Amino acid sequence: MKKRGWQQHLTATRGIGAVTLVIAILSIIAGAESKLLLAAGILLLSAPSAYGKRTLDSAIHAASRGKDLIITALADAAYWAAFLISGYGILFALNKVSQNVIAGTSITQQAMLSPELAAQNLAGAQTLLWSIGGGLLAFWLICVTANGISRGYIWPVIFRKTYNKKFARSFLKLTLAWWALWLIPFGILAAALSKNPEVLTFSIIALGVVAMYFSLWVHVIFIEKQKIGKSITLGIANGLSKFYLLLVPASLALLISVIAENVFRLIPGQFGSAINILFVILFLSWLRLYLGPIVRDVSEE
Repeated sequence: MKKRGWQQHLTATRGIGAVTLVIAILSIIAGAESKLLLAAGILLLSAPSAYGKRTLDSAIHAASRGKDLIITALADAAYWAAFLISGYGILFALNKVSQNVIAGTSITQQAMLSPELAAQNLAGAQTLLWSIGGGLLAFWLICVTANGISRGYIWPVIFRKTYNKKFARSFLKLTLAWWALWLIPFGILAAALSKNPEVLTFSIIALGVVAMYFSLWVHVIFIEKQKIGKSITLGIANGLSKFYLLLVPASLALLISVIAENVFRLIPGQFGSAINILFVILFLSWLRLYLGPIVRDVSEE
């Protein structure tokens, strides 16, 4: 029987949006920061019925792919393990180098007047600078390589494509080229805000989120095109021109993350932290399974 009147406008997505909107308004009244949640509620509430239903169905379908969810989560966890281990290892090595340089450096008046001690201090400073530069380069190469290997395995699983050595090499080349491009804006940002660490940290995180957003488009397009240059240019172009088509799916994902965050706050101690980390890894894997097909369909329009 065909629905009439208000019934045809009442969908699960709009119901979720209405509840989200009420929670956001109450949170703002209580003094909590809930502007993003408010925006998500408005978007979910105002989404067209058919589009909202497809969005919710896509989210449920992504969650139902249990095997793919676990496989991609493990691959993602391997990347983050490489990221953390290499980061701590390089920091440890740089700390040792800096301690040795400081131990061999003299800043007394005698050192300033002695050519030999001055040369020794200069050599120590050069060693430290070269070590920092080399450490940062090594960290970048390790992270980008690990990222290329893990993502090159994850995306074929998501789209059920054949994974082979040829594709893995091509995807790794794409990753190296893509993140090499991002060195420019990150470098400019670091140079411009070097005297304001707090603003720099926030700006780096914000730029990182932007980079990950465009990476989603580039990776999905590469799965279909398998051409590095075309994937990057189309990924940037589509990411700029079609971002509004992801606002409703992103709102639903934001709502899920906010609910989970508030639930995990109730779990105390290290166990709560471990559960939170596990959720983040699984959530990111679900997000790829959820948004990947949507981005593919939007890119083909």
